[in-house]
Amino acid sequence: MEVLNTTSKCQVLRSRSLLGLLLCLSAVVSGVADVTITSKFPYYSDNDYTWLYCYYTGRIINQRGYYLGLELDTGSGQVFPPARNTYSNPRRTRVWYYDPRINVPVHLTNAISCIVQQNGVSNKVITIKMREEADVKPRQFSRTVNVGDPVTLEMVRNPDSNWTGDLEWKKDGVALQGETSLTLNINSVQYSDQGIYECYYRGAYSDRKQGITRLIVRACAENKYEPPGCSSDCPVCYNGGVCHDQTGECVCPPGFMGTNCRTACPSGLFGKTCSFSCSGGCQGQLMTVPDPVGCTCPPGLTGMTCQDACHEGSYGASCTQTCHCQSGPSACNRETGACTGGCAAGWEGNSCQIECNGKYGSNCTTTCGHCYSGQICNRFDGVCPTGLDFRCDSGYHGINCDQERPDDVRVTVTSVNSTTLQVTWTVGVSGNLDIINSQVRYRSLINGEWTPHSPWRLTGISGKNGTVHISGLLPAVLYLVQVSVQNAIGWNRPPAWATGLTDEAPPGPPHGLQATPTSHNTVRLSWHPPVRTNGVIGNYTVQYEASSSCNSPGFSHEVATTDNSATAVIGDLVPYTNYTFRVRGATDAGGGDFSDCIITRTLEYYPTAPVILKLEDEHDCNCDGSNVARAMALKIQFRRPDNVYGQLQAYQFSLYNSSTKEPFHQENMTSGLQQENLTVIFSSAQIQPARNYSVTVSAINTVYRGSESHPGVVQTSDGCPDAPTVESQVTDDSCGLIWTSPTRTRGTLTGHSVTRTVIPRHQYPDDSNAEVTKETFDLAAHQWSALKQNLSANSVIRLTVQSVTCGEGGKSKELSCEITRVEPPAVIPLSSGPPVVSTAKSFHMDLPGVSERNGPISCYQVIVVKMTKDETLEGLGRRVGAPDVILTDEAPQEGQTEPYVALGFSRQQYKQTVARGMDIGTGEVCEHECCRRIEVTTAGLAKDPGNKELEQATKYTAVIRVYVATSTSAGRRKRDTERAYSTSHFISPVITQGEGASASNFPNAIGAIIGGAVAAVVVILIIPIFVYIFYVSRRPSRGTEGKQAAPQPKELDRNNIRAGSYVPDDGEYEDTLPSNVNLQQIGTGTDNDGYENIPMDASVTLQRSGSSSGVYENVPPPPPNGHYEELRPAVYQSLQKC
Repeated sequence: MEVLNTTSKCQVLRSRSLLGLLLCLSAVVSGVADVTITSKFPYYSDNDYTWLYCYYTGRIINQRGYYLGLELDTGSGQVFPPARNTYSNPRRTRVWYYDPRINVPVHLTNAISCIVQQNGVSNKVITIKMREEADVKPRQFSRTVNVGDPVTLEMVRNPDSNWTGDLEWKKDGVALQGETSLTLNINSVQYSDQGIYECYYRGAYSDRKQGITRLIVRACAENKYEPPGCSSDCPVCYNGGVCHDQTGECVCPPGFMGTNCRTACPSGLFGKTCSFSCSGGCQGQLMTVPDPVGCTCPPGLTGMTCQDACHEGSYGASCTQTCHCQSGPSACNRETGACTGGCAAGWEGNSCQIECNGKYGSNCTTTCGHCYSGQICNRFDGVCPTGLDFRCDSGYHGINCDQERPDDVRVTVTSVNSTTLQVTWTVGVSGNLDIINSQVRYRSLINGEWTPHSPWRLTGISGKNGTVHISGLLPAVLYLVQVSVQNAIGWNRPPAWATGLTDEAPPGPPHGLQATPTSHNTVRLSWHPPVRTNGVIGNYTVQYEASSSCNSPGFSHEVATTDNSATAVIGDLVPYTNYTFRVRGATDAGGGDFSDCIITRTLEYYPTAPVILKLEDEHDCNCDGSNVARAMALKIQFRRPDNVYGQLQAYQFSLYNSSTKEPFHQENMTSGLQQENLTVIFSSAQIQPARNYSVTVSAINTVYRGSESHPGVVQTSDGCPDAPTVESQVTDDSCGLIWTSPTRTRGTLTGHSVTRTVIPRHQYPDDSNAEVTKETFDLAAHQWSALKQNLSANSVIRLTVQSVTCGEGGKSKELSCEITRVEPPAVIPLSSGPPVVSTAKSFHMDLPGVSERNGPISCYQVIVVKMTKDETLEGLGRRVGAPDVILTDEAPQEGQTEPYVALGFSRQQYKQTVARGMDIGTGEVCEHECCRRIEVTTAGLAKDPGNKELEQATKYTAVIRVYVATSTSAGRRKRDTERAYSTSHFISPVITQGEGASASNFPNAIGAIIGGAVAAVVVILIIPIFVYIFYVSRRPSRGTEGKQAAPQPKELDRNNIRAGSYVPDDGEYEDTLPSNVNLQQIGTGTDNDGYENIPMDASVTLQRSGSSSGVYENVPPPPPNGHYEELRPAVYQSLQKC
């Protein structure tokens, strides 16, 4: 492609005026390209904004890698959405824009393309888009044709669709076949019926709601050109452009331009090289070009929906020309069949569409004039040709030879204020006629683009000079003002123009204010300048204050920037604090409106230090009562920091000792963070008693750990000292020990304690019933001792020592000391059971349990004392002596003679008997050695022992006396040893039944008498029979003197011998019968361990009677000498099974 260069003078002109621009456009690029496309609407909406520009001069191309493309698929194949906002320069590619705030869909129905290149040619360009709820439309958006012409295409329908029957087409997206109307036809065209079309309903082609056309064929005929055999011709062209087919050039519209499209452009300008514009103008857009002129609408617009206009005399691009004017159909233009009082008559250019030639009438605007030799003229009535009647030439004058329209109009524009300009003009050439009128119009340069011209406004001013004011303008905006003056021939052409700038005003509010905290005390602000700056903003003022509201009537801080940059950094703020900001700009006219405010918060910073109010050991003593060291803990009371500068997350406690600079323990606390004053128990296994520590507290927010508090200092309470060392000091007469204090005291020692654990010897080492005493000594003491005679009898004493601070520490090694001395029990408690029930000759007595704490008891006695009828226990004591005195040498005489030992028991017998008690007065002899033990030394004074029958209706009492062995004997027959004893109190008096007995004992007495009588009869009848049978069957041969060899002893179940019988300790009844029956021991025996030497001829039988109980009853106690001698069946009962 060849570009014809213009001079630098042209560049100067271009920069100075529209006239310069138009002059420079004569630099025409040949070989097509330069391109255009725009589109902007047709038709889209789906909520507004589409754009598509392209414009160009040299090189775009691309396609699938983008910068437009597509050409169908249109179910979103062939790439190119997602939503774009591409913008590139030089010479523009805007592409496609949608507003994400209203979420414009991006399916962009389609054809589109672009390509370009230029000197190496290339072209392409194809637009169209569609929708605005299509369901069919075009009737154009290209066509063109030739080769074998006719055609048709067409479509329309819509009125708001909701489609209905048939339709279809397509072409380059294929389909077609039977078409099915809103027409198509063709009948001849070919080459091969060039491309695109579409149409739709039937399945509604997935509701992109088609339409779309194009066709364009040419490849010759009409004014022909070159492809095989079209054999050239073409140009002329003008304002509908076309020709080319390869390449008789012309092409042109939309805004026209050179080599025979005969210029036009400005207004909205356009391609090759008016050199593009639009963006905010070119009303409903579309346009497209090259091909032989694809698409169009603007310049004068027309339907579907380049948004109409044209009609009257019609005109440019899609109103597709005519006009010619001279003030006929309303003086045309409609971009730009120009006119407004011009053309018609013989027409002329811009765009009455030429002819004239030597010029004349109306807009061949006159010339011819001067005729004569140069001739030509007429072309509606500049007359002239031959003949001498109308010769003019030379200085031409008279009709049609001298007069012209005004020219050389000079315009000056100055500002009056921010909304008013003053326009002044002077006419340099009046055309030899009076200036009869003038008119003014203007346009503004906003955001780098010119707005459309305002309508011409007649001023009513005649003459060569004029001044008007234009008001209602925007501040600080550059305006281009055009002035046209008129004489009898017409208006000066082109209008004269100049620019003027309105004064500045205070700006509007900035917008898009953003606040970004950049540190704990700085915030970076940024904003967009006001939409209406109303001049050059020299600086901005930021107002702010610490608050969370935009409702403040005034702000306490203000900072002015030094230039017009739309950022500022505000410093010296308080950390982690909400601030409200607003900003306004200022021009030379003053400060403008404030922006909306914005609130942000500075970033976190190091919290200030908490204040420790009190620090102390949690415990007054770190050693509890059982020598267990308490878990050490410090109690810290502190106050929340004055400033946390963030969200408080925790407090950190740091524990130091006096020997280190670094904490040896740290711990975080996350509870109670909102409290002003806090109390914390801070524990660590590393805290020791009686040591000095210091503690600091620091606050932690989400980012920083703050300063440590001033340290709190504390000495911990004393703890448990170690055990002292001990050494035994036990002798024959005393118990004792000495001790040495421990080296690890864990505090200040205040003394030592000695613990004595006294355990009865017979229970040792079981200390479950031990007596424990503790004695405390001051620090000066280092030993303890006591005489054994002053210590508990019959004991093992365990001794330990503990050192004492605030509590007792570890126990020393345990030492022991044995007390072998025995003593009788101190107290014998009496039974507290129900009242005693008596018979005429006996009563039942509950036996008390007796403690063996002071030594094992070897002998138990029941001593019975007969009382006088009205005697009290107190009176009895005076008469016979106290319980401990009776039957001793210390007793009054009656106390030595009246009481008697009714029963005696060994230790084991008593323990078995105590649970059931004993009947007193049953009549058996008491032969147990314990029965014979009394403390009266005068022979014959004391009564014989035995459980003697009691007298009827007589009052009795009794005591229990026990003996503790003070020495031991291993001999079987030793009965007399040194002993000590204790005696119980008298039991409550008991009165036996009988005459004179109390009424309360009477029913029991009767029952006892009847029962006794019946039993006696039964026994008297049965016993002699069984004794006789037993005696006959077992007796030995007469004359035998010694013991007969005994068969194997028979075992007697010890568990079934009842109380009242006695079995010696060895468990054997020896020498009783030839059968030598073995009576196993069931109770506690006497020291001699047995009943021995019962003679063989004795008539006692030990006999089983077959009773189911298997119990032997009523074995009599042994006689005083310990032998059963000469026992007779008639006298003693058998040992017999009940």
